[in-house]
Amino acid sequence: MAEIVISTAIVGVMTVAALESVNMTYRVRRINSNRLTAQGLAQELLAEVVAMPYTDPQNPGGAIGLDAGENSTSR
Repeated sequence: MAEIVISTAIVGVMTVAALESVNMTYRVRRINSNRLTAQGLAQELLAEVVAMPYTDPQNPGGAIGLDAGENSTSR
């Protein structure tokens, strides 16, 4: 009878450990999938922004560069 109780406890502990490792693997896959999706969406958005023509809202049709009162040393 003691062997049955001990073996049941060992099998239970091993089952819990196996399920925890499967759960962690699933979580890591989901996180990596989300990161890849986010990176792809960011690249698509950047490509869309870069493809658009730039127009200065303060000087439409004017030259691109520094405006009056701006200097190139400060951001």
